[in-house]
This record gives sequence, C-alpha cells and structure tokens, in this order.
Amino acid sequence: MDLFLYNDTHRLWICGPCGFAVRPAHLAAHLANRHPKHPSAATPALRRAACALMLKRPCWDPAREPDRPVPPPPAPGSPPVPGLPVHPGYRCPHPDCAYIVCNPESLLRHRTRIHADRRPRGRQPPASQVSPLPLYRTVSCQRFFPSGAGSGFFQVTPPAHTERARQAATMGEVEFIRRQVAGALAEDAAAAEAGAQQVPDPDAKAPTEISPWLELTRWPEFLHGHAFTAVAPLAAPPDPTAEPLLTVFSASVERLIEAAYQSIKTRRINEFDQIRINSFLQRPRVWDRPILIQLRPSTYRAYRQVWQRLICFAYRTSRPNAAVQLGHQLTTAQLAALDRMETAAAELLSLPSPPLCTPGPGAADHPPWTTGGGPWVVIQTPRGGDRDRDPEGDRRTERRHAAYEQLDHACLDLSIALLDHPLKGDLFESAVVAFLAVLGVDVEKQTFRDPYAFTSSLSGLIKMAQMLVAQRAVQMADHGQVEHPADALEAMRERFLLPGVAAPFNWLTRAAHVWQAHPEHHHQSGIYLLER
Repeated sequence: MDLFLYNDTHRLWICGPCGFAVRPAHLAAHLANRHPKHPSAATPALRRAACALMLKRPCWDPAREPDRPVPPPPAPGSPPVPGLPVHPGYRCPHPDCAYIVCNPESLLRHRTRIHADRRPRGRQPPASQVSPLPLYRTVSCQRFFPSGAGSGFFQVTPPAHTERARQAATMGEVEFIRRQVAGALAEDAAAAEAGAQQVPDPDAKAPTEISPWLELTRWPEFLHGHAFTAVAPLAAPPDPTAEPLLTVFSASVERLIEAAYQSIKTRRINEFDQIRINSFLQRPRVWDRPILIQLRPSTYRAYRQVWQRLICFAYRTSRPNAAVQLGHQLTTAQLAALDRMETAAAELLSLPSPPLCTPGPGAADHPPWTTGGGPWVVIQTPRGGDRDRDPEGDRRTERRHAAYEQLDHACLDLSIALLDHPLKGDLFESAVVAFLAVLGVDVEKQTFRDPYAFTSSLSGLIKMAQMLVAQRAVQMADHGQVEHPADALEAMRERFLLPGVAAPFNWLTRAAHVWQAHPEHHHQSGIYLLER
C-alpha cells in the first residue's frame, strides 16, 4: 500500500497524502472517503485486501490497550516523525507544561485558564525582583491525529535546527553570525529563482497584460504554484531506458492508429459515417468531406505523438508518489484501464523478445508513416517434425499474442474513457484538459505557448480522437456489441463528442472557435485546424 508509511517505533500507519496517522478501526473508511480513486482502493474488495495486509503489522489500538489511550510521543529533541508535517508552534513557557499549539491566541487562553498568570493580592514586590515569563516559546511540532485522542502537538527538532545548534557551539560569535547571514541570503536567492520559474498568479497581472488565449484556457490558474520545469516532464515522450512501460504503451497507441487507418481505408466505416466523424464541431452539410487520413508521414508522427504523450501523462499523474500533484481526477474506468495496461505491458516486458517477426495484418497496405505492421506473428523456422517443436516457445508466443491483445484493448478503453469524462464540476477535472495545460508549457521561455504554436497539438489531438472513436465503433461491431459500427459511432457522438455536451471535447470546441474567427492562422502543413 503505497499510500501509507508504517512507523515501527510508534506502531502507526501514517497516510502520506493526508499527513496524519489512521487508527486501525478507521482504515477502511479512510480509504473509501479520502482515496476512492486510488488504484489500491478503487473497489470495496481492494480496500478490504489492503486493510487485511496492513493489519498484519502490530498497530497501536486504544480498544486493545485501554491503559494507553494515546500513542506515546517522542522524547523532546527527537527528530521529526517521517510522514507527518512539521508545523511552527508555540509552547507554554512554564517549565513543567508541555502544552503546544499553532496559534498564540490559544496559548493565551491556556495560560489564563490553567496557570492563572495574575499577580496575587496585596503588596507587590519591586519590579526589579520580578522575572516575568515570556508569552511563549517558538518550537517545531507535529501531531499523530487531526482530532480526538492523540491530536495534541509534541515538540520535535528538525535537522536544520540541530545543525544550527552545532554551529553555535563550535564557532565563534562573529563567524556564526556571518554563516547565518550568508545562509539566509542564499535561501532568499534560491526562493527568488524558484519563484521566477513558477507559473505566475493570474490575479497579479495588470489589466493591460490579460491574454484572451490564456483567459480562455485558464492555464495559469490551473498550474499556479508549480514550476514550468516541474510540470513539463509529465507530458513528455517516454524515455525508453528509464520508462520501458510507457514505451510499450506508446507502441500500443501506434498499433491502434494503424488499425484505425486500415478500418477507414477499407471502408469498415462507410462514407456517411466518415463525414459524421469529421463533423464533430458542426452540423453535417452536403459539401462536407469524409475524414482525411492521407496525411504526410511527418504530420502523422506528430499527431500520433500527441496522443502517446496523453497516455503517458495519464499514467504518470495516476501514481501516488508523483513529484507534481495536479488537480485533475481520473475516473474509475480510466484507472481500471490503466491497471490492465500496466499488467499486460509488464507481461510483455517479462517475456524474451521474439527471434524474428513478420509484419502484422495489413502490412501489404500499411499507412504512410510505417514500414509495416507491428510484431504480431513470429516466423517459425521449418522443423523436422513434431518431435522438434518447442512447446515452451509456443506457450511464450501465445502469451505474447494474448498480452498484445489485452494491452491494445485496454489502451483503446483508456482512450475512449478519457474522452467520455462527464464534467459536472471544474473543467480541469478532466485529464485531457489538464494535459493540454501541461502541453501548453514552453519551458525554454518560461511561459505558455501562444495559439499559433499550439495549433498543431490541438489538431493532432482531434485527429487521433476521430480515428480512435472510429476504431472503437469497428471493434464493438466485431465483438457483437452492436450490429453496425454506425450504431456505436452515433451513440459516442451524442454522449461526448457534440458541442454543448459536458465533456472534454467541448473544451476543444471552444478553443477551435478562436481560430475559426481568425482564418489567417493556418497549420504549417497547409491543413486548417479541424479541417474547416
């Protein structure tokens, strides 16, 4: 369970994203209420399995230990407990009182009620003989639970404070002050540099600096507080060495686009339906054209890479230990598809590579961006008979073919689920809309890409979505889920592709209107956005 960190000293399970410990009796409810979309807690069965695994470790339980109603805090001066946030706190100045809070008003009420910091009646001693206590002592503190027993703060000593105390004891006064000033200046310079690399606050802009494009997309609002250099890698192409799983995902997208190309080219989707596919953003008219698939190889590669980067973005941001946590939410269908993709890809990576592969189906009439089909059929060398067959090799081949099929099916499910995401709250709940915000980051210029530079990415996303929707309709007809691909295509159009529907594609419609009002902005390859 990657959400929790187990602390052996205090026998507690600490939730990393929430920053507090969870009592054993509350583990299931915590997973259901706070992390229902996490892959390890998406269903009741998964939550029960996770709780059973966690409860195998010894846990502090007040129901079983009535003599210990709260877990014992660490000794004063101890380092922070891993997984718990460190807060700036205020400690009661009375020597025998360990009361700690995070605001001075609460401490003042504590002193008035508990210690009665009032002078007694009668003659008072001279002021020179009175040594009043300070109002408070500033400390660093943590707590195990947000409420109930064990929610009190306890004092800890961060490593930086320990190092400062060591320097004060080993250095002269002048050298210590000089070192502290130099460190403070270095921290200020680093903070200023980090602030310059972060997405600026949109509310801090002067009225004359408002960009209609950024006002429409709301990218600064969504990514505010994150550094450009931190969010850009989330939508980067996969690194074959460091991210073999995502490399397999990208190959699956390429096979799906090839299959969609073949389905459209061989008229599995007839001309009328091809026109409807190409008319997502307007009513079909008599002079409308069918979907255009005869594009230049470089255009196909660029368009396909946009969808591959979308799949990589969805996977990277679904990890609970992601370096950057954005505000979008993956649905249960999307998480389930990602889980199946990960399982199938891991199966493929565990198998040895086939010795030689022949092009897959349709290689004789492959699309213009490839040299043939994918590695579907392993060439079998002639053998002397059944006695020379390799049963183990045959089983590996069957497993490889099954894993390819499962991966491509799950990848297509994820692609459709990303489009079929009802938006009942904020638009950036959609992974597609969030991906476009990250894709719009220009790391070199530390800003966002302008509409002209973003047109090709928007065109590629729409073209690949059209082809994948067509392939899904063909797949449903092949599996007997519908009688004709046209039936599935019409249902998908009405559910998440037409204007006015609360789905990610409606955001693309709004972005496209910017360009429909300015026909001078063309795609560099000579193709208008959305093939107007």
